[in-house]
Amino acid sequence: MRNPSRHARPATFVALAVLVLATASDAFGQSRVADEGQAAAVARRPRGRPPRTPSPRTRRSYRPGEVVALSIFANGEEEDWTPLRLSTLFTDGWDEPWLAPPADSDMPVRQGWVNSADGLFFRNLVGVYQNTEGLPARQDANLGLFQFQSPLSRRLWISINVPFVTTLSDDGGPYKAAAFGDFSLTPRVMLKETRRFSLIAGLGVQTPTGSLSTGGGLARLNPNVQFWTDIGRRFSARGGIGVDVPLNQFEVLPTNLATNIAVGQTVTGHDVLLIGDFQYYLSANLRNNLGSGPGHAFFSLTPGFRTHLGGEYFLAGGYEIPLTGPQPYGNRLTFFFVKGF
Repeated sequence: MRNPSRHARPATFVALAVLVLATASDAFGQSRVADEGQAAAVARRPRGRPPRTPSPRTRRSYRPGEVVALSIFANGEEEDWTPLRLSTLFTDGWDEPWLAPPADSDMPVRQGWVNSADGLFFRNLVGVYQNTEGLPARQDANLGLFQFQSPLSRRLWISINVPFVTTLSDDGGPYKAAAFGDFSLTPRVMLKETRRFSLIAGLGVQTPTGSLSTGGGLARLNPNVQFWTDIGRRFSARGGIGVDVPLNQFEVLPTNLATNIAVGQTVTGHDVLLIGDFQYYLSANLRNNLGSGPGHAFFSLTPGFRTHLGGEYFLAGGYEIPLTGPQPYGNRLTFFFVKGF
């Protein structure tokens, strides 16, 4: 009999790594973190010009509706951005419109990857196509999904996920079932944010609006913690750990401990035609069965890419390859077509 605790060790290491990163970034000089906004302004000052004595920042008050509207539709000034600390989680950022952290030309691009944790906030409209092959009984599945992703303040972010079509077919054959999928909602809270590191907590809420005939009809909760960090030379790392908890159909999918780690690099500038902000990456996912059945671990690798096509339109793709089993499917191909706003 397999020992589930032995399989859970990689997940424990990732959880510890997330906590160490968050703690260490506080320990390495709080004054340095607090002055990051001023450091960015100094870097933009022309050479030879004496520094100005900074005037005290006047903080404007916003109504809740203004915070949400400005977070979704407006772009604030870089100079107004300041780091968010874990120690001020309940006091700072909730009543301020979202601002993207300032980035230098030597930093990686902050955007989402296929089959990977995010660990950061961004604003996107996303069309998703996913093809899964090698399901039980030699079946294939296809998914069409629309996502609205946006911050609602500097601390709060939301993703609305609408699976407008899911299909199931025999291997190479015509569709034998098609239905609307399981609608889901994902709120996230920014726990800590600097120019080169962010830590968030999220809760995925899946509702059983789909059909069991196409793999839907499942109600699930997924509390999780994710991080993103700049590791130099335009490389970034991200990852997370969470528990996937069923609320119905317990025999279909048990409770799982899900762990992810991904590393990638940005290799081009933003304005290069069709391959702007080009990123390549590798994402590793581990799922440990925490249910009452026999313990086992599922592990997969997903090589992927993301590129700016022009006009704030992006294309991302990933090909997931299961490596250990029991394997619920043979392989999975996913594409994101993204409009940033």
